[in-house]
Amino acid sequence: MTERHPRRGNGTTRTRRRPAPITPEALEGRHLLAYTPLGFSIPDLAILNAYTGPVAAYGGEIAVTVDVSNLGQSSIPEPLAQFPGQASAADAGPSEIEVYYTNQAHSPFGDRILLGTISVPAVPQNRLVQVTGVVSLPEEPPAGYPGVGSNGFITLELDPDRDVRDLDRTNNVFRPAASFLLVPDLPDLQAIALGLPPVLNPGDTIVPQVKVANYGAAPTIDQAPVVVQVVASLDEAFGPGDIVLGTFTVGNILPLSFAPTERFVPGDQTLLDRPNVAVLDAMQPVTLPETGAPYFVGVVVDPQDEIREISELDRGPDPTLELARLVDDSGLGLPPAGVIGPAAEADRPFPYPPFDTPTGTSEGPVDPGTPPSPGEPVPRPARRRVFAERLAARLQLQDRGPIAPMAGLRARPVELAQRLAALRAARRPG
Repeated sequence: MTERHPRRGNGTTRTRRRPAPITPEALEGRHLLAYTPLGFSIPDLAILNAYTGPVAAYGGEIAVTVDVSNLGQSSIPEPLAQFPGQASAADAGPSEIEVYYTNQAHSPFGDRILLGTISVPAVPQNRLVQVTGVVSLPEEPPAGYPGVGSNGFITLELDPDRDVRDLDRTNNVFRPAASFLLVPDLPDLQAIALGLPPVLNPGDTIVPQVKVANYGAAPTIDQAPVVVQVVASLDEAFGPGDIVLGTFTVGNILPLSFAPTERFVPGDQTLLDRPNVAVLDAMQPVTLPETGAPYFVGVVVDPQDEIREISELDRGPDPTLELARLVDDSGLGLPPAGVIGPAAEADRPFPYPPFDTPTGTSEGPVDPGTPPSPGEPVPRPARRRVFAERLAARLQLQDRGPIAPMAGLRARPVELAQRLAALRAARRPG
């Protein structure tokens, strides 16, 4: 650039030129060190996103998922990396992530405690990898840190030992820390889905499916196996006299702290079941009671109260049936829903017509001169025929007799000379 500086005395000007600063080449909005006589492209590791389990407890474990990207990219083909398997100068080698527990949403402005590390594999240029690790929280809340019922924060630092030659290290720290709710170190079980037919009648044969979620911060294996029962009850409360239709036993259900998610959605509302959800499928069909309708069919988790849960700390065990469904006779005489039928043949997984019902067949034509007996249905000929048979039946002529040829209906042709003579005779004056 040029600047003019006035000088004292004669009023002349002086020109001073400033050289433009040397900046990295910008490719696709990212500043990269392109190949030049002074250097070459190098890796640029960055933490794009991170999230943890929605809940955690002091003395327990929590899972952390991190998205690590290598923003570095070679601007031209590298002369020393042309053979298969050759690494680029912009590829990043293995590294690790340090996980810190902080008392502030942004770790640079608060204290932090190292919880553990997560290994990161080698990341090629312009690629992204997702890694998940499990770390343990302190046994007791440290001084100045929140207690149960408050939010805790976790922040991350990528490649703290500077093992990878990195272009920009400002994006190696995940500053907006991931938050989670601090809860007691106990499980919290809840039935979230009960797979049944849409209509239930007494006496139906069904194969139920149950999903049970652990919304706590501790696995159930620390206390006892989880017992889940499908019961029939006259009311929506489990008690003496209720009929147990089926029993499931689960050895362990992982806690919600082991299911990292960016946006927690409770219940059975996700496409894929989270690690804290146990899916229970009945191995044998179950028959509903034929009498006593109307009644309810629902799920009871831990009927003997062998597992201490977070939801029971204040209000105690709840005898209410979970996901209760009403079973009642519709009175329409419809067949029961959910009945188990015979297995289909291997070569006909979707049999059509169902139940081997014949279509387009009959016992044969009936003599029209023989009237049917009173109340006896009249057999009808087959309605499904081939095209040639239908065309022949349509073109068949009955009770019309022989048809004269078309030539017999027209006048015989007359010689041309005779027609001209007759025309001239008609034009002569009389």
